Amino acid sequence: MGILTAYADVGGFYAAMGINFLVVDYRGYGWSGGTPTVSAMMADSHAVFAFVKKWLKEKGFSGKQIVMGRSLGSACALELAAHHEAEIDGLVIESAWFRSMMRITTRFFIMAVRPTCLV
Repeated sequence: MGILTAYADVGGFYAAMGINFLVVDYRGYGWSGGTPTVSAMMADSHAVFAFVKKWLKEKGFSGKQIVMGRSLGSACALELAAHHEAEIDGLVIESAWFRSMMRITTRFFIMAVRPTCLV
């Protein structure tokens, strides 16, 4: 299963709401080359965030920026939220690790929502 197939459920939902949605393969995952390491994944998340911010500004896009992390990507989303708190308008964490999440909730309020509740 490719990364786009893995996000077809939420991607379609976001597209129907007129929300731009970017899916990223981190180094060493999916179609990306390189070796997967935690430090590379965190560095990649910052590089992608900087690129997206610059691209959106150059293209004249505005609006809220919400970071989403699913499964392993939830660590990257939390990393970005911790370092770019003033630049991020929302944080969605899906399928994260429970014990790690319990440690993080002392800093961030995280709410689990079923997609059907958003309609």
